[in-house]
Amino acid sequence: DDNATVRCTLRLLLDHAGLDVLEARDGAEALAVLEARNWQVDVVASDIQMPVMDGLALARAVKAATTPGEMSPALLLHSSEADCYAEQARALAVPLVPKSNVHHLVAVIVGTVRAPTGVVPDPRGG
Repeated sequence: DDNATVRCTLRLLLDHAGLDVLEARDGAEALAVLEARNWQVDVVASDIQMPVMDGLALARAVKAATTPGEMSPALLLHSSEADCYAEQARALAVPLVPKSNVHHLVAVIVGTVRAPTGVVPDPRGG
């Protein structure tokens, strides 16, 4: 997330849930972090609206750089304007979680990390 307050809030909540958190200010920085970690992360949760490289471009880059069947991170996108991006996220087959309820977003991220490999819980809670 490009918003430092959102990053800090998510880090605190995810740390409290027992997760290790890596941060990035935009998609390009996130891609560099992922490459440096050799793609060995469980979940990439990204805001859609960011400078330099947005979350949709990041999702496309992660999908292009990883091979299906290999260990690759689950992807989640979040946005304060989720309705505007629903179709694009659906086309990428990436869940889109509204950012309006940060506790719900954290629950989806934690649920994704703890789910069986390759399973992303329904972000609507169903």
